[in-house]
Amino acid sequence: MLVALNKIKTILDVIPDNVLPLTFKYLDSMPASFPAGCVLSAGFSEEMIDSGSNQITESFVIRLIYPQAESATGYEKWLTLADLVSAEFRKKENQTLGGDAISMMVKQGLAPEFSDQYAQPVVMFDILIEAKIIKSI
Repeated sequence: MLVALNKIKTILDVIPDNVLPLTFKYLDSMPASFPAGCVLSAGFSEEMIDSGSNQITESFVIRLIYPQAESATGYEKWLTLADLVSAEFRKKENQTLGGDAISMMVKQGLAPEFSDQYAQPVVMFDILIEAKIIKSI
């Protein structure tokens, strides 16, 4: 799963700074400053294909976190990010995470969620993505 997280972060890092001026971190759900971007694992499931291999579906969350005062600006940037992420994962070289997955797709963008779990009120925007991987048993 760490390999996939790193590859997802690498794909996100190609988004130009003038479009999304922040660096994505992974496995850091409690950033200290905002705006912030993080890539988090959302779990996995496994399904037996045959006696020699399983299909593993790994889910990830791409999260943008903005101070609540910037929620309108954050929403615009989130919409732009959703378009860019979808376009990046549609590229042939990114659909398989460099050969590690059989498919990678954006599942959905979730409605903004307000939170007070940080040092200040924030609004979080999540995009769910899913990788399907075949592994030998």
